[in-house]
Formats: sequence, structure tokens, C-alpha cells
Amino acid sequence: MLALNQFSGLLLRIYLLTIVQYVVWCHGCTLQEFKVSNLYDDSFDLSALKASYDSGDVVRVRCKVGFRGFFKLICSNDGWHNSGDKCRPISCGHPGDVQFADFSLVHGTDYVFGSQVQYTCHRGYQMTSYTSTRNCLQGGWDGHLPECEPVSCPSLTVTDGVLVSGDMDQPTSGSVLQFSCSSRNHVLIGAIRIECDDNGKWNDKPPTCKEIFCPKPQLDRFQAGEDKMLYKKDEVFRYECDRGYKKVDGRPSLCTKVGHSAQWTPMPRCEVITCKLSPNPPVGTTYNPLNQIIFTPGQSVRVSCGQKQWVKDKEHQSADLTCQETGRWDSDPVCQLVTCFKTAENVYSWESSWDGRHTVDIDKTVWYRCHRGYDETSPSGRATCTRRGWEPNTLCKGAVNFNI
Repeated sequence: MLALNQFSGLLLRIYLLTIVQYVVWCHGCTLQEFKVSNLYDDSFDLSALKASYDSGDVVRVRCKVGFRGFFKLICSNDGWHNSGDKCRPISCGHPGDVQFADFSLVHGTDYVFGSQVQYTCHRGYQMTSYTSTRNCLQGGWDGHLPECEPVSCPSLTVTDGVLVSGDMDQPTSGSVLQFSCSSRNHVLIGAIRIECDDNGKWNDKPPTCKEIFCPKPQLDRFQAGEDKMLYKKDEVFRYECDRGYKKVDGRPSLCTKVGHSAQWTPMPRCEVITCKLSPNPPVGTTYNPLNQIIFTPGQSVRVSCGQKQWVKDKEHQSADLTCQETGRWDSDPVCQLVTCFKTAENVYSWESSWDGRHTVDIDKTVWYRCHRGYDETSPSGRATCTRRGWEPNTLCKGAVNFNI
């Protein structure tokens, strides 16, 4: 009986050990445990995986389209373990350069699966391809490199007599055409220079050339000498200013070609006749009224001079001068120093004749000598310059002949 009880206890222990081992061996791993673990990311394709696995199972996890890797999950009693590389995006490499264009990433941060680049043509060029973008796919960049060609403007034709500098047959963005006339007697009507813009359009129309004509100037204070409305090149416009006016420029007004236009040179113009005073008169010269320097014909100014100066004539220290119809004063409105010329009847020599001066200032006294047969009127043989001339008035007198 004792032996039977011992045998029964042994069987019970063996049974319980088997049950425990079975429970531990059958714990396994689940797909949900993998999805919430730090081993998981969104690049895995879980569509082929089961909901659970037994301990000891090795599972190959595939990557989604556009990713590559060799990732294995190993189920153990304490959960999932991994080996191999996780999934990483497929790289497409550099998308390629395009002449006359730049590109930039518009999707993604690198040249890997899912990224997109967009090409933009340089200024003056246009995209001739169907699309301007390329996408990084599983097999690399899709499509072909786009192409950029220069923007072109339509060719132009010009009228006879117009000379063109520049490419008229194949003009592209930035092309410039410059125009001139073949004849010197013609002028351009229109733009001298036009440019092909970035949109393939000319910024202006080509000009034409026409014979030079100057229209009759608008009458302003003058009368034309002949009844003509148009003047050819080198013809003169004859005119006379109205009363009280004078020509601004005394040269003949000629119809001339200046640059690329026709114009009068000089332009016929008349201005009011005036007499002017210097705003900074010489020392000793003063005017009344004080602040007026422009006068019209008939107006007068009072000119006052210093003690040793004269205006109008040597006997006047001041005078009223009047502006004339010619635009001139009736006398020079500037004070001058009173002087006497070293000339007098029967005088043959003067003091300091060697200094080159031919005049003597007022109040100055000099000696002189008379010709043979004449005596000096002044006992001292000296003469003084005064406002009325030399003093004495007659410098030499005939000598008395006592032999008669």
C-alpha cells in the first residue's frame, strides 16, 4: 500500500511539471505586440503577417513599396527580438541638371522615394517639355529631363530707307534692334531702339524714315518773313521781332537734323528789349534805384560817381541815363577815373614818358617841355590834370623875338 501511494505522488509531480512547461512554451508573440513596440515603424508591410506566432518562430517582415531592407522578427518566451536591417527609403540619386534651368525639392527633404523636384527655366527661356517635375519612384526618377529654350520674338520687317542693327531673323529674349535712316535728309519716326522681352514680345513697333521737314514755328512776339508751313533741311526761317522785342540769338534759324529728329537751330525766339546793370558795379559807382538791374526802353537810372570819376562826360560826376529801343544805354553806366592824355599842342616831351603810360590821373602834376620856339606857359614848366583838362589850359606859347 505504501508503495502504491509513492508511485501516485510521482505521477502527480510529473503531470504538474509537464503542464507548466506546456504553458511556458505556448506563450508565443502577437502582431499587436510588434505594432506597439519600438521595433515598428510605418515603412513595414504587415499585410502578410499573422495575428500571433509561437515561441521560436522566425518571421520575415517585408518593406512597403519604395523601401528596402531585410528585417526578421524572432519570437521568444520574453517577446519579439529582431535581426537584419530595418526598411529605409530607396534613393534615386541626383535628379540631373538642365541647361538654362534650376531645380528645387517641392516634396521631401532628400532625393529618396516620394520626393519631387521642379525645374524652372532661367529668365528669357521657356519650358518646351510636357512637364517641369520629376518624381522619385521605386525604379528611380520618372520621365525625362525637361528642356528650356530661349524665348523668341517674331521676325520683323522694316520700310525702305530704314537701317537695322541687330538680329532680325532669330531674335530671342534680350535681343535689341537699333534703327537709323540711310539718308542724311531723313529722320526716324518712332522708336530708335526696341527690345525682345521675356514674354516673346517686342516692346515697341519698328520706326519709319521720312524726309526732314521743320514745321513753321509758333508765332510768339515775332512775324514770319514768308508764308510757308513746312521747311526742308537747311532752309532758313526769316522773321522779325515785334516792337519792343529783340532776337534771343542773332544767328539765322536753320532747319537741321539733330540726332534722330528735325528741329530749328537756333529756335526762333524773341525776348523783351531790356537794358541791364551789373549787380556788382565797380567801386565808386552807385545806382538809383538801388535794387533794380533790368530796365525797359524809356526807363532811366541815376548813376553817381566818386570825386575823381566821371559818367557821360568828364564834367559830370553823376547823370541820368536812359534805356534805348536798341537795348543799350545812351551812355556807359559805369564811372571812370578822370584822366588827361599826354598830348597837347607844341608839347614834345612829358615827365615819365618812359613808363609807357599815355594818361595822367586827375590832380596829378607833371612837367613838360615845349617845342623850340615856344615857351612853357607855366613858370615852373608843370601842368596839372583837372576835370576840365590840363591846367593851364594852353601849355605852350610862342616865344618873343627881340631881334626884329
